[in-house]
Amino acid sequence: MNLSNRRLWLLGAIGITAIIIITLLFAPANNKLNSGSTYNRSPDGYGAWYAFMSKQGTEVQRWQKPFADFAKNQDAKPPSTFLRVYSSLITEVASDPEENWVKQGNTLVILGVSAPVTAAPFSSLHPDSAGEIKIDTGRRFPSDKNQILGDKFGAIVWKKSLGKGTVYFATTPHLAANAYQDFPGNYEFLAGLVTQSEDGLK
Repeated sequence: MNLSNRRLWLLGAIGITAIIIITLLFAPANNKLNSGSTYNRSPDGYGAWYAFMSKQGTEVQRWQKPFADFAKNQDAKPPSTFLRVYSSLITEVASDPEENWVKQGNTLVILGVSAPVTAAPFSSLHPDSAGEIKIDTGRRFPSDKNQILGDKFGAIVWKKSLGKGTVYFATTPHLAANAYQDFPGNYEFLAGLVTQSEDGLK
């Protein structure tokens, strides 16, 4: 192999290595952006739940703009529901625009709220009128919250009243993700939260 060919081979190897490194660095960020998306068919996406709601005849509007634009939308007048799925756990808080919107009589559902890790098993099944619900997190909020779903370790889903409206919080962002298609209770439960079905709120 002459010097020119060796140099080309070396440059090619460096180029391929650089592409691999860039892919590894940026792919996780891209996956996080898609996590919880109704367009996402991977295990942490909500494409199957969106299809489930459509099959039931419940219209779910996909929103890809800032929340402030949604709040100004004529279709978002009370009573409306906004579902937000976080890819990273957040604190139990709604932004000021969200709180003001909820107080008008609307409903906000936030999936992916940080809570203390407890002695609860990571995977657990919970009986509910919506069907058996599978939860994969040991995080729980104290049980003195307005618990909607939980166990002896604390709340998994709870609610908070704001003015005329309600905010629902969940310790898992994957409550009805694609990974839970074999657990229809998960899908029914989230459907109950966003449609205010009494069966889904007991």
